[in-house]
Amino acid sequence: MTNIDPWSMKNWIIYQYFPAAWERDIVEFLPAETFAQHMQEAGFQNVHFQRTRRDTQENPSNFLKFASQRFRASQLMAIPDDAYEAGLEHIEANIKSQTESIDSEFCLVTVIGEKT
Repeated sequence: MTNIDPWSMKNWIIYQYFPAAWERDIVEFLPAETFAQHMQEAGFQNVHFQRTRRDTQENPSNFLKFASQRFRASQLMAIPDDAYEAGLEHIEANIKSQTESIDSEFCLVTVIGEKT
């Protein structure tokens, strides 16, 4: 199983501008440690996980183009409209203040186990 790891990427650009998305994701996604424990309880052997991180610099104007198409990220679709609009306004404010880049982080976690 490979998925995002919200606990390891609080500084992801989507979470920075749309904190309601992070709040929802930590409810919706199990921590890797918990997921691995459930797999062991279900009978999987040799269960382990690994995280793959990527740190980037994001351009706010490019991110606004992405985020303005709400359907492009499930996190944006899942949050309330007012939280989405507030995030867009925050991006636009950074563009107006001539912020050239935003630090961002992204982390995938892969949980692996063998079913015998």
